[in-house]
Formats: sequence, C-alpha cells, structure tokens
Amino acid sequence: MPIISAKEKTNEAVQNISRFQSGEIKPVSTGNPWIDEVMLGGLLPSTILTIGGMSNHGKTHLLQSIENSILDTYDDIVMLRCNWESPVYKLLLRKMKEKTGAKLTELLYERPIGERLTTIKEICDQERRDGLYYMEEPSSPDGFFNEVSAFLEAHTNKKVLISIDHVGLVKGREKTSIDGLFEMMNLLKKMHPFVMFLPLIQMHRERILSRADDLLRHHPQQADFYGSDQLFQVSDGVIAIYNAYKVGIQEKYMKFTKNKFTYIDESFIIDGGEKWNHFDPAGNLFLHATKVRDMDDMEGFKEVWVENLFDVEKAPIVKRDTKKVDDLLDERM
Repeated sequence: MPIISAKEKTNEAVQNISRFQSGEIKPVSTGNPWIDEVMLGGLLPSTILTIGGMSNHGKTHLLQSIENSILDTYDDIVMLRCNWESPVYKLLLRKMKEKTGAKLTELLYERPIGERLTTIKEICDQERRDGLYYMEEPSSPDGFFNEVSAFLEAHTNKKVLISIDHVGLVKGREKTSIDGLFEMMNLLKKMHPFVMFLPLIQMHRERILSRADDLLRHHPQQADFYGSDQLFQVSDGVIAIYNAYKVGIQEKYMKFTKNKFTYIDESFIIDGGEKWNHFDPAGNLFLHATKVRDMDDMEGFKEVWVENLFDVEKAPIVKRDTKKVDDLLDERM
C-alpha cells in the first residue's frame, strides 16, 4: 500500500463518520441483541468478529443463526460461506430442523408434505438467492487472500459477509497457518468499503476442563483459544460460547460479586452468600465477550450473556465430560 498523508486519511475518516451520523452507513444486525449491543449496534465495516468454543458447544449453530438472521433481514448483502467443516446439505438440514421443528431423521428419510413442505421450499428458495456463495475447500492463508480479494473486487458495490467454519482447518493447520489466516483477514478488511468477517475457532478443551473446580477461573480466557495471539490482536470482538453443564459443571458456574451482573435475569443466578453469587449452569448456555476493541461504556459493559438451552429435568445427571452427556446434549443443540 502507498504511504498517504495524515490530512488525506483524516478527511476520509471524517467523511466516514459523517456517513454514520447521517444514517447512510448502518450496522448490520446479527439478530442477537446482546452481540449487537457489545459490538456497537452490530457488524460495522471492516469488522472481524471471532466466535470460539469447544467442539459441539454451539459455535456453528450460533454462526448459522447470525447468517440466517442476516439472510432474512437484508437483501443487499453478499455472503461467502467458507464451510470447511460441514457439507452444505448438513447446514441446510440444520436450518430445516430449526424452522420446521422436525427431527433430522424425519427430514432425511420422509418426504415432506403440507406446511413442512411449504417451509422447506421457502428455505431452499432463500438459499438459492443471488449473492450467496460457498468456498468448501480449506485454503492456505495466501490462497485465501487471493481468492477473497478477487471476490471482494467483484462486489465492491455491495456489503459483504465472509464466514469461516472453522479456521483450524486452514491448510497447514499449525499455529503459523492460523495466524496467517487472521493476518490475511486484517489486510482484506481494508480493501473493501463494507466487508465483515465471522471466523469460528476451537478452544482448548483440556485447559478449560482443568479449571472446572475453580469457580473464580471458570470463565473462558485468551489462552483457551487456539492461535490466540494473532486472533486477539486483529479481531474487533471475540465471543466465547460455553455450555458448562455439558462438561460436568452442574451446580455452580463462576463466582462473582453480588452487584456484578445485575442485567442478567435472576432466574439464571444462584445466591452464594453475603458477598458472592454464581450462575446456574443447568440447562443454560453462556456467551462471554472475551474481547471487544471498542465499547460504549466500560462501567455498563455486558461481558456475559446467558440463554436457556434445554430442560434440565429431562437430562440425567452424569459424570463430568462423559460421551453420554455429549450425545444427549447434542440432540438438544
């Protein structure tokens, strides 16, 4: 890139801020009110929002819910899905399951009729829409840069969302390759007026489980993410998704002062005595804003969000981290 004077870049920045103020540029909503709030209204131009979690804790489900919300809401966004892990038919089945309420076996082995057939046709028509693309083969960082830069150049007049499921499958797979992929995203975000990245990344299961008995250190930490250095440096936001119950934390999750999470519904909180409270892990999913580059108000920052995931009364109490609880709770994801 050429060297540009500060005057020119300042004038350019002022013009961009003015476009926000006039409403010409608006954030793209993720469909998740909490994520939108911590990200200053949603996905802004040049945003890299990384979602991390352990295997089968809901990363892909969260990503797909964001993608589906954007597809349902916006018709001016071009979407490139780098689905390096799951084939397209499985992504389509998940969406059908969510929209119809049917079981996967029903969707796979029974011909749909009536209302279910109508819903499935609507889903397929939406997935066939113009402006939706796939990159199914994992690429090297340089290959990713070359392909995506050409893609962005072909869509300079559109907002572009690029999702990656997941970055650990980049060719090479070692830390240097993951770092290189984030470096390429950081370069690419400056080459288009409104591009957004949603990469998914695995988290270290062993590190997280090693703290399962330490209430003060339950929450996800930077070192829990594979290739954590570069991704934390270039990401505008890093969200960790965590199903504490699934790994055997079934009585209390985290330990925090009484007044720390007053915005969380009381039904998710367990009284821990005079000074402390805990989250109830039973049936609940936790989203942690592990990093947010820009925040509106540090004092009012909502760093954790809790969502009810399943009815714990229907789930047997199991020993920590057994395959049985993984299989059981995967059905409820």
